[in-house]
Amino acid sequence: MKKVMIFGAIALFGLSSCKKDWTCECTTTVGSVSNKTVMPLTNQTKSSATTNCDAVSSNSQGLSALGASVKCELQ
Repeated sequence: MKKVMIFGAIALFGLSSCKKDWTCECTTTVGSVSNKTVMPLTNQTKSSATTNCDAVSSNSQGLSALGASVKCELQ
C-alpha cells in the first residue's frame, strides 16, 4: 500500500503543470537610444511564457525597416 501511495504522489506531481508569474523584459534600440519595457506574464507555464515573450520580438520585426531592434528575454 505504501508503494501505491508513493507512486500516486509521483504521478500526481508529474501531471500537474507548474504555472507561475513570469516577466518578459524587452529592450528596444533605435540608433544609440535604448528603452526597456517590462511586461508581466501571469499564471503561465515556462513554455507558454517563452512563446508569448518570443512573439513580442517576432511581431516587432517590422520596426527593423526604421532602424530599430527589439530583443526580449524571459525573466
